[in-house]
Amino acid sequence: MKQQIVEHCKALDTRFYGLTLKSLRFLADNFAEQNGIPHWFNNTTQLAGTDWTTSEPRPACEGSSNYSPPADTIPLPKIITKRKCTGRGLKFTLLTGTPSKERLVELDAQEKKTNKTTKQDDFLITESEPHYSLQESSFDLSELRSEEERDENTTELCSEEFAVIKVF
Repeated sequence: MKQQIVEHCKALDTRFYGLTLKSLRFLADNFAEQNGIPHWFNNTTQLAGTDWTTSEPRPACEGSSNYSPPADTIPLPKIITKRKCTGRGLKFTLLTGTPSKERLVELDAQEKKTNKTTKQDDFLITESEPHYSLQESSFDLSELRSEEERDENTTELCSEEFAVIKVF
């Protein structure tokens, strides 16, 4: 019976004749009475029941009853929402320089220190300029015999940039 009504509704649909749910229920009751099919529809309203148009509900997935959700098989990651704050209220020092800046300051201080003049052996020598000392010389002045030889070696020790150094 349902199949014949379905075919009739499809034929009406191809002719662009639409049916409401109430007219479909009335059509099902008339069809059952005309064909002598036993039915349980309401005889006073001559309408089929509302549950007649729906099929029996089918389960979404047919399977075993021992279904477990994915959250049980694969544990969810633990989410930490509260963080412990330590060190609040501590005093901080402000960084005013970098290691390279500190190194430049140290080099500048050393340069200023070496540019100071010092007094050695009754004459002034600027330490930042290169100079010859007796310790660096390749010979010993005490071995010289005469003053003339001493004067010649003294002038060799001094370069053109410096004044003549008084040795003794």
